[in-house]
Amino acid sequence: MKHVVCAPVENFLDLLTPSTPDCQLICHGRPPVVSRHRGSQSIILHTPVTAMSLLSTLRRKAPLVIAATLPLLFGSCATEGLLNAQGGALGALGRTQGAAGQNRFMADQQRTVGEGTAVGAGAGMVVAAALGRRLGPLGSLAVIAGGALAGNLIGQHVAMKKALAAQTSANLDAAIKEAEGENAKARQRLTNLRQQLASLQAKGRAAKAAGDTKTVTKVKADLLALQKSVASDRSSIDQSITMQTQLQSKVPSSNPKYSAISGGLSESTKTRASYDSLHGEIGSAINEL
Repeated sequence: MKHVVCAPVENFLDLLTPSTPDCQLICHGRPPVVSRHRGSQSIILHTPVTAMSLLSTLRRKAPLVIAATLPLLFGSCATEGLLNAQGGALGALGRTQGAAGQNRFMADQQRTVGEGTAVGAGAGMVVAAALGRRLGPLGSLAVIAGGALAGNLIGQHVAMKKALAAQTSANLDAAIKEAEGENAKARQRLTNLRQQLASLQAKGRAAKAAGDTKTVTKVKADLLALQKSVASDRSSIDQSITMQTQLQSKVPSSNPKYSAISGGLSESTKTRASYDSLHGEIGSAINEL
């Protein structure tokens, strides 16, 4: 007959481990609850599981339970924050890079979260391997799951920061592109206005030389309308300059896009000065007639 060792149940999880009934021996006057083989021995676990022993076990396992569930408590918040950041970034990227930029961004987001989850699970496996005998099967699984969830949470946090950075960068690109477009339109508009001024000046001078007062009056009215158009365009440029100035004040000079923002603002300021000059030239043309 095999040597029999009587041992108390120290962990109620032991009762969940498959066992092999071996005998019906009475140990310390109490019938065994579970008997199973361990190598050449038959271990008989004879202490019944009571409410007190269960509470004691739960207290010992509390750190593991907390480690496994804490990521779940904050995971939903992180997911919501990540989704909001991704939505903002996708909208900004769509305006500057189109669908291709959006696809590259989402691929990077998925890779970031996946890498965080994998690293967390790997760390959990290392801990479980080191403390496997003390943790038991379920404890080890809890540690691995907790590590994976924690890694996922960290991955989401990193992905959210990258999403916010991508949104900021895309918004800056959009602002730079808009300023460049407005400056180009303003320069083209300025060229057209100067051509109109030259044409009206020639027409007015000829009419004045010929004593055609009716035509002179008409040319003056056209010059006044042209001057109002210049003033209206100048007001739009002022609004653009204000927005660009505000944007520049919020972007640190170390930002790679700062020079482009500064260059656009400088160009707008020069264009505005040209409109000031044209406005004065039109006034002089009116006085000349």
